[in-house]
Amino acid sequence: MFEAYDGLRQETAAIIAFQLGDFFEFFESDALVVSRVCGIAMSQRGLLPNGAPRLMCGVPADLRFLPAEDRQLIPLFPSTVHYFGHIVEAGHPLAVAVYRNGRDGRDGWKIAATFDPADFAPAGRVRKAPTLVPHQA
Repeated sequence: MFEAYDGLRQETAAIIAFQLGDFFEFFESDALVVSRVCGIAMSQRGLLPNGAPRLMCGVPADLRFLPAEDRQLIPLFPSTVHYFGHIVEAGHPLAVAVYRNGRDGRDGWKIAATFDPADFAPAGRVRKAPTLVPHQA
């Protein structure tokens, strides 16, 4: 899992919300930012290659993604936007990573949606829907 996270980290400079079951988890420097901005306690998950604890924090995954007919993902139950809104309002772009089953056998973690600071109004209200990333089969 951390190899996938580190690979996605190479693809984007945005904070990555990594969906693991019923939570979106944030790691390392992303966790430090999210913890400060949202007032969430820090924790740790596993160890870095140098033996230091891997910092993390998380929020409930109330924003679920389902495949749409056009193979894009559509957000449902947007109460998590409250947390996402605080992150983005603070000036940090956000990328949502989910696990996708590829029809060609290429399963894996993918960026499913991005939130840009320009898309949010005060108090975490969405001004524009997140940018959805088409499903790559």
